[in-house]
Order: sequence, then structure tokens, then C-alpha cells
Amino acid sequence: MNLIIMLKYLIVLSFVFFLCNPVFSQGDAQYNLGLIKYNNKDYKEAILDFDKAIALDSILIEAYEIRASSKAKLLDYKGAIADYNKALKLDPKNAVSYFNRGFIKSQMKLYTEALADYNKSLGLDNDNETSYYTRGVTKIFLKDLTGAILDFNKAIEFDKSYTLAYFTRANTKRDLGDQKGAILDYSTTIETDKNFVDAYYNRGILKGYQKDYLGAIADFSNVIELNQKNGKAYYNRGLARIQVKQNGCDDFKKAVSLGYKEALDILSKYCK
Repeated sequence: MNLIIMLKYLIVLSFVFFLCNPVFSQGDAQYNLGLIKYNNKDYKEAILDFDKAIALDSILIEAYEIRASSKAKLLDYKGAIADYNKALKLDPKNAVSYFNRGFIKSQMKLYTEALADYNKSLGLDNDNETSYYTRGVTKIFLKDLTGAILDFNKAIEFDKSYTLAYFTRANTKRDLGDQKGAILDYSTTIETDKNFVDAYYNRGILKGYQKDYLGAIADFSNVIELNQKNGKAYYNRGLARIQVKQNGCDDFKKAVSLGYKEALDILSKYCK
């Protein structure tokens, strides 16, 4: 799974940390109107209400935080960061605002700055598995794979069923050359989510490298069962079948029919 996609997937999770306590100020009514619109995904109108709330009460931290989230939903990352800056100026010990600001910086590919925010967030709240996971992903972009694994370990320590942490740790171990460790983590990923297609596929590739061709065939078959339009899975299953003297031609033909052109050469070589 592409790590950028993982990060985009994570943005949905990161902004649920905002504070929703009642606001006892002149901006209360406007804030709550904005919150209703935010929850209805009417982000532009929500921002207008948060603007009014802040005009009435300039120290309304929650309004800055959720206005920042609204701006991020609209891809106004610079505006979102400006609002988190204001929220943190009012409450410099807010772990959630540091995390969310860090996440925005990750979206902007400002990974070093994002890492600094995650560090601050974890310094204030060190028992949050999502923060460890997200910092680990950021470390991957900074090419600190060993540090990333340590963060994924910590995330899993807090949540033994953290599917995405197992999967990303598996990918990281694979990239570090630890194929056996990666296979174990892909297996755990599948235990926590039996429909995780990429875990089957990646494990199948590594089983092929380990010369466990029957295991690879089983994994690619699971991929195909979950997604019958995956040409790469047919292609790789065909390769594994050849290694155990099975006929892989039908798989190569299927891969080509699905648009996986890399199968053409081997189809002409083995399937006369």
C-alpha cells in the first residue's frame, strides 16, 4: 500500500481529536452552529461561523482548532497551520493541536517539521498509538526505517489489533531486508483483517523469494478471490506455478486480458 495513501487515510482519523466541550463565551452560539455544519461536512459555511465566533471571543481555542480542521478538509493547509499556531499560542500544552499541525505538515511534505510536532505531541501525551504510528510513517519519509519500526512497535504495544501498524511495519522490515520478519507481520495483518488484499499480495511476493512457491500460490489465490481484476496477482501466481511445474499459462493469459502487459513476454515464452 502506498504510504501517501496511508497518510491520506490517516487524515480522517487525526481530526477527530478536537475538543467538543461546551463553550461558555459570547461566541458559543456561533461556534455550535459551525460545529453542526462541520459535522454535516459543510466546511465552507462552518468556517464562516467559526470566523464569527472568534470575532466575538478571540481566545476561543476550540474555534481555532475546528476552523483549522475545516480548512484542512478544503486543502487550505497553510490556513490550517495558521489556526493551529493560534490555538497553540493560547494553549501550548495541547498535544492534539501539535499532532494535527504535524499531520498537516506531513501532507505538505514538510516531514522534518512534522516530526518535531509529533515529538512535542508525544512529549505531552505518550500513550497514544495513533501518534506513534503517524510519527513512524513520517520517519519512513525521512529514511529513518529503524526509528520507524520502533514507533510501530510502540503503537502495537498500545493496540495489539492495530492492523495498519502491522502492515506498515511489515513493509518496513521488508525494505530493511528482513523478509522473515515481514512475512510474520503480514500474517498478523491478515489475522486482524482477513480481507487485507495488499498483505496477501506482499506476503506472496516474499514467499516466492523464499522459494515457498505453494505458499505464494495460496496468497495470490486469496488476492484474486478478493479482487478478480488484479492482473499482477494472476501474473505472479503463474510464475509461482511454473516453479512447481504447474501450468501457469491460464494465469498469464488472464493477466494480459486485464491489461497487465508485463505478462506478454512470459506468455510467448512458456505458452506456445
